[in-house]
Amino acid sequence: TQVSGRVGRGNAPGQVFIQTRTPEHPAIQAAATGDFWRFANLELANRRMLGYPPYRHLLKLTTSHDNQADAIRTSQTVYDTLKQNRQIRVLGPAPAFHERAGGRYHWQIVVKAARRSVLVEIARSVAPTWKTDLDPLNVL
Repeated sequence: TQVSGRVGRGNAPGQVFIQTRTPEHPAIQAAATGDFWRFANLELANRRMLGYPPYRHLLKLTTSHDNQADAIRTSQTVYDTLKQNRQIRVLGPAPAFHERAGGRYHWQIVVKAARRSVLVEIARSVAPTWKTDLDPLNVL
Protein backbone atom coordinates (compact mmCIF):
# COMPACT_ATOMS: atom_id res chain seq x y z
CA THR A 1 0.00 0.00 0.00
CA GLN A 2 2.82 2.37 0.85
CA VAL A 3 4.63 1.71 -2.42
CA SER A 4 1.46 2.03 -4.48
CA GLY A 5 0.83 5.39 -2.85
CA ARG A 6 3.97 6.68 -4.56
CA VAL A 7 2.69 5.81 -8.04
CA GLY A 8 0.86 8.31 -10.20
CA ARG A 9 1.87 11.47 -8.41
CA GLY A 10 1.71 14.69 -10.29
CA ASN A 11 0.16 14.85 -13.74
CA ALA A 12 1.17 11.34 -14.89
CA PRO A 13 -1.19 8.47 -14.01
CA GLY A 14 0.40 5.31 -12.66
CA GLN A 15 -0.27 1.61 -12.36
CA VAL A 16 0.65 -0.95 -9.73
CA PHE A 17 1.30 -4.58 -10.61
CA ILE A 18 1.22 -7.27 -7.94
CA GLN A 19 3.02 -10.46 -8.88
CA THR A 20 1.78 -13.47 -6.91
CA ARG A 21 1.01 -17.16 -7.22
CA THR A 22 -2.01 -16.73 -4.98
CA PRO A 23 -4.06 -13.78 -6.22
CA GLU A 24 -7.06 -15.07 -4.24
CA HIS A 25 -5.18 -14.85 -0.91
CA PRO A 26 -6.99 -12.45 1.45
CA ALA A 27 -3.80 -10.46 2.12
CA ILE A 28 -3.26 -9.91 -1.60
CA GLN A 29 -6.91 -8.98 -2.09
CA ALA A 30 -6.75 -6.48 0.76
CA ALA A 31 -3.50 -4.98 -0.57
CA ALA A 32 -4.91 -4.77 -4.09
CA THR A 33 -7.91 -2.79 -2.85
CA GLY A 34 -5.92 -0.77 -0.31
CA ASP A 35 -8.03 -2.11 2.55
CA PHE A 36 -5.60 -1.81 5.46
CA TRP A 37 -8.10 -2.75 8.18
CA ARG A 38 -9.18 -5.91 6.38
CA PHE A 39 -5.54 -6.92 6.02
CA ALA A 40 -4.71 -6.06 9.63
CA ASN A 41 -7.69 -7.96 11.04
CA LEU A 42 -6.92 -11.06 8.95
CA GLU A 43 -3.24 -10.96 9.86
CA LEU A 44 -3.95 -10.49 13.56
CA ALA A 45 -6.40 -13.41 13.53
CA ASN A 46 -3.75 -15.62 11.90
CA ARG A 47 -1.11 -14.49 14.36
CA ARG A 48 -3.40 -15.27 17.29
CA MET A 49 -4.22 -18.73 15.91
CA LEU A 50 -0.54 -19.57 15.22
CA GLY A 51 0.83 -18.01 18.39
CA TYR A 52 2.92 -15.16 17.00
CA PRO A 53 3.38 -11.58 18.22
CA PRO A 54 1.59 -9.63 19.49
CA TYR A 55 -0.09 -12.64 21.16
CA ARG A 56 3.09 -14.55 22.03
CA HIS A 57 6.72 -13.64 22.51
CA LEU A 58 9.53 -15.14 20.43
CA LEU A 59 13.12 -16.17 21.05
CA LYS A 60 15.37 -17.15 18.16
CA LEU A 61 18.34 -19.32 19.05
CA THR A 62 21.12 -19.77 16.49
CA THR A 63 24.16 -22.01 16.68
CA SER A 64 27.18 -21.99 14.39
CA HIS A 65 29.65 -24.82 13.74
CA ASP A 66 32.48 -25.71 11.40
CA ASN A 67 30.63 -28.78 10.14
CA GLN A 68 26.99 -29.53 9.49
CA ALA A 69 26.82 -32.63 11.68
CA ASP A 70 27.86 -30.69 14.78
CA ALA A 71 25.32 -27.94 14.02
CA ILE A 72 22.54 -30.51 13.67
CA ARG A 73 23.55 -32.49 16.75
CA THR A 74 23.86 -29.41 18.96
CA SER A 75 20.51 -28.08 17.75
CA GLN A 76 18.78 -31.39 18.34
CA THR A 77 20.16 -31.62 21.88
CA VAL A 78 18.85 -28.16 22.78
CA TYR A 79 15.52 -28.91 21.08
CA ASP A 80 15.14 -32.15 23.07
CA THR A 81 15.68 -30.23 26.31
CA LEU A 82 13.34 -27.37 25.39
CA LYS A 83 10.44 -29.52 24.18
CA GLN A 84 9.99 -30.84 27.74
CA ASN A 85 8.97 -27.36 28.93
CA ARG A 86 5.16 -27.15 28.79
CA GLN A 87 5.19 -23.33 28.93
CA ILE A 88 6.66 -23.01 25.45
CA ARG A 89 6.26 -24.14 21.86
CA VAL A 90 9.44 -25.00 19.99
CA LEU A 91 9.89 -24.74 16.22
CA GLY A 92 12.86 -26.45 14.62
CA PRO A 93 15.62 -27.21 14.70
CA ALA A 94 16.16 -26.10 11.12
CA PRO A 95 18.90 -24.65 8.97
CA ALA A 96 19.13 -20.88 9.28
CA PHE A 97 18.11 -18.85 6.23
CA HIS A 98 21.78 -18.69 5.26
CA GLU A 99 22.72 -22.18 6.42
CA ARG A 100 26.31 -21.83 5.34
CA ALA A 101 27.97 -18.46 5.78
CA GLY A 102 31.50 -17.51 6.67
CA GLY A 103 32.57 -21.13 6.20
CA ARG A 104 30.31 -22.23 9.06
CA TYR A 105 26.95 -24.00 9.33
CA HIS A 106 24.14 -22.13 11.08
CA TRP A 107 21.06 -23.81 12.56
CA GLN A 108 18.25 -22.24 14.53
CA ILE A 109 15.39 -22.90 16.90
CA VAL A 110 12.44 -20.56 17.46
CA VAL A 111 10.70 -20.63 20.83
CA LYS A 112 7.24 -19.15 21.51
CA ALA A 113 5.86 -18.34 24.96
CA ALA A 114 2.98 -16.42 26.46
CA ARG A 115 5.31 -14.88 29.05
CA ARG A 116 8.47 -13.10 27.96
CA SER A 117 10.15 -13.95 31.27
CA VAL A 118 10.14 -17.64 30.30
CA LEU A 119 12.12 -16.79 27.18
CA VAL A 120 14.54 -14.62 29.14
CA GLU A 121 15.26 -17.62 31.38
CA ILE A 122 15.88 -19.83 28.35
CA ALA A 123 18.16 -17.24 26.74
CA ARG A 124 20.21 -17.08 29.94
CA SER A 125 20.40 -20.86 30.24
CA VAL A 126 21.77 -21.78 26.80
CA ALA A 127 25.50 -22.09 26.25
CA PRO A 128 27.30 -18.86 25.36
CA THR A 129 28.05 -20.33 21.92
CA TRP A 130 24.37 -19.82 21.04
CA LYS A 131 23.27 -16.48 19.64
CA THR A 132 20.01 -15.39 21.28
CA ASP A 133 17.57 -12.93 19.75
CA LEU A 134 14.67 -12.06 22.02
CA ASP A 135 11.70 -10.51 20.19
CA PRO A 136 13.46 -10.88 16.80
CA LEU A 137 12.46 -8.57 13.98
CA ASN A 138 12.33 -11.64 11.74
CA VAL A 139 12.85 -15.37 12.09
CA LEU A 140 14.91 -15.78 8.93
